[in-house]
Amino acid sequence: MIRLNTIHKPDPAMEVATLSKPYSPLQPVANAIERIFASDQEQTRAQKTRSIMGDLVADAADEELELYATEFQNLIDEWLDEFERQAFDHQTLKQVLGQG
Repeated sequence: MIRLNTIHKPDPAMEVATLSKPYSPLQPVANAIERIFASDQEQTRAQKTRSIMGDLVADAADEELELYATEFQNLIDEWLDEFERQAFDHQTLKQVLGQG
C-alpha cells in the first residue's frame, strides 16, 4: 500500500527571502519604465516648463526658465497664503491644521 506524506517539508534549495515591502509581480515592469522615462522628480524645472509651454519658450535659456519658474512659484505661494488668511481668520491652512 502507498502511504502519502501529508507534512509539508520545505525544500532546502528554496531560499526564503524577507522583504520589507510586499512583492508585486509588476515591479520589474515598473522599474524598467522608470529607467526609460524620467520621473517628475528627475526633471529639472526648466524641462518641466519646456514640456508645458513648448515653442513659447524655445529660445529661452535654462537658467532664465528656472528663474521665471521660481519667481512664479513664489507668487503663487504668496497668493495662496493671502487667500487662506482671508478665509481662515488670518491663518494659513497649515496653521489651522496645526502643521505650521
